[in-house]
Amino acid sequence: MNCTYFAAAAGLWWLTVAPLSAATYLTEEAAVKTAFPDCEKGERTVSRLTPKQRAVTQRTAGDARVPEMLVWYAPKTNGRPAGYAVVGRAAGKHGPITYLLAVGADLKIKTVEIMAHREQRGSGIRRKSWRAQFDGKKPGDPLRLGQDIDALTGATVSSQAVTDGVRRDLACLAALLTPVPEKNTPQAEPPKKDAAPHPESPAAENKGTSTVKWVLGNRYLQEEHKGEKMGTPYEGIGLTGYDNYK
Repeated sequence: MNCTYFAAAAGLWWLTVAPLSAATYLTEEAAVKTAFPDCEKGERTVSRLTPKQRAVTQRTAGDARVPEMLVWYAPKTNGRPAGYAVVGRAAGKHGPITYLLAVGADLKIKTVEIMAHREQRGSGIRRKSWRAQFDGKKPGDPLRLGQDIDALTGATVSSQAVTDGVRRDLACLAALLTPVPEKNTPQAEPPKKDAAPHPESPAAENKGTSTVKWVLGNRYLQEEHKGEKMGTPYEGIGLTGYDNYK
């Protein structure tokens, strides 16, 4: 038992303080191996989210508390990614709770493993029956206590902390792995109907007729044209004259 005391006007008073319970159950390597027993662990990656990725995460998770860094692994089978594992930390009542969020290649949750618990109460969140509620969830699902996740009796604070953390980390991972489109990316303009053909393209063939005759005392030459150009019918007339004063 941890005890402390303080002085008061009437003498000394003793105050009993419950010791803080801190337990580490799994290392990162052991947690990844538990979630992906038949896979290669892959390298530990620390990624910094861009402002756009953080903004996407905030919208998806419905939470402004988005981490700037993400620690994750990409376990592999025969050289191909079998899924992803994120090392997350949730703010408990007395200290952080460390967990591993494991998802498949389709980003559906495989399991949530509790790695370390530093709370005086709430270690029951390690129970498989409670953690199994996350299995199969995907980005965009509510992942909220009281909706699709039930709180654990006697561990409401820890349940809330881990649920919120898993929702944020899943949204972070999805934003990290999905390219964010640029708003101002110029789009290629569709070719104009009357645009000049490419020099290497085959010559286009247009059919038509032309009638030429003398008019106005045989001093003007009149030309009438009818035909199609690039599939559009057209008509035209022209006059070529002689200037007597020149």
